[in-house]
Amino acid sequence: MRVHVSCLAAVLVMAACRPLFADVVVMQNGDRITGEVNRIWGNDLSVEPDYADEFVLELDQVSYIESERDFELTLEDGREVSARFGGAGAGGSQTVTYDGQTREVPLVTLNQVAEDDGGALDWESHIDWNSTLTTGNTDSTIARVAADSTIEIGDHRHIATLLIADEETADIKTKDQTFLTYNYNWLFSEKWFLGGGASYETDPIKLLDDRTIIGVGLGRDIWNFHDRTMNFEFGLGTLDEALAGVTESSTIAYWRYRFSYDFAGLDLEAYHNHQVTSYLSGRDNLFAKSSTGVRYEIGDLFYLTMSLNVDYERDPPPGVDAEDKTWVVGAGFEF
Repeated sequence: MRVHVSCLAAVLVMAACRPLFADVVVMQNGDRITGEVNRIWGNDLSVEPDYADEFVLELDQVSYIESERDFELTLEDGREVSARFGGAGAGGSQTVTYDGQTREVPLVTLNQVAEDDGGALDWESHIDWNSTLTTGNTDSTIARVAADSTIEIGDHRHIATLLIADEETADIKTKDQTFLTYNYNWLFSEKWFLGGGASYETDPIKLLDDRTIIGVGLGRDIWNFHDRTMNFEFGLGTLDEALAGVTESSTIAYWRYRFSYDFAGLDLEAYHNHQVTSYLSGRDNLFAKSSTGVRYEIGDLFYLTMSLNVDYERDPPPGVDAEDKTWVVGAGFEF
């Protein structure tokens, strides 16, 4: 009797440690997977059953989801709502309840869903590299690394970029550029955010010993989906630079724009980012930086890339061109 009571207690403890309600994923072929749906991102549905580690299903192979938990669903207009999946609807659709109403929709249209934990973590990072070595009549080396990372935690977004470019021809340095940025966004509404950030740049070939910018601004998201993003930000800040041995401080105004778009079924992503900075005090100057390119996926983690990068300065030092264009073809890694 004492053994039976002990066994019963152990069973109750194990049951208490499990989720009260499990999610059920029903596949098109009739298979049923019981566990915990973690998120839907594009055509990937992540599920973690009791008997295995988390794995990914193709959303277009899933018939419907049954769950008694709330999820964070991003609608096509960018609005985030708390939703619940109620199982199969008519004609192979999915029933989903949010804003007090139950709707029947194709499951594949619900392609941005996360656990409703009030502070979901999401990130995307890229590292691009390009390197060439030429020997013979002219010896030259080119090395370029560009990296970017976006981390979103609830209403907080962190964006960092890094560019290191080094070129040498016939033992003469032709490019020696380092550019680092960090931007923080606080989304205080569904679309609008307050921004703050800093950047640091050196480019001795252009007589720029260093340039540091700190600024704050106001921005708006146009798109913020798994397959496309678009936002802009404008603001004010301070700039300190050492140019051709002369140190000067200025106030500035800036405009920043970010865009990316995944072409479904083509494994192709297009992107364009730029920033225009205008001096409000100090010397009469304006400079702009832009990067426009495409990435072609060759696997889950790797891709080929081609981009056009433009640096423009309205009042460059003597002997320095106002515009510098660089075409880059290389490879990259995303995670």
